[in-house]
Amino acid sequence: MSCAQVNREKEKATVILQTDLVAVSTAELRPIFLNLIKDGVTSLWLDMTAAKKIDSQGISILVASCNSLDAVHGELVLFGVSAPIVSLFQTLQLSRKFKINPA
Repeated sequence: MSCAQVNREKEKATVILQTDLVAVSTAELRPIFLNLIKDGVTSLWLDMTAAKKIDSQGISILVASCNSLDAVHGELVLFGVSAPIVSLFQTLQLSRKFKINPA
C-alpha cells in the first residue's frame, strides 16, 4: 500500500497522506516531493488528516520541501493537521515556515 495519493493540476499538487509522517513513510515521500517540485509544482498542499504522529524525519521532509518551494517562490500548505501536531509546529516555530490549516 502506498503511503500517499498524489493529485496534480498544473503547478498545484495535493498529496493525501495515508499514514503517519514518520521515518518509514518519508523514505517513500521524499522522492515524490522532490520530483513534483522538479517538475514545476509551485504549490504543494499536504493533506495530513490521516497523520496522527510525526517524527524528526517527517519534520525534516517538510522543512526541506518548504525550502525547495521557497527557491521557486512557491508555497507549502498543510491541512487537516491534528491539534497535537499543530501544537508541536507552534512550539518549534514552524508555523512561521509554512501555512497550517488545522483539522
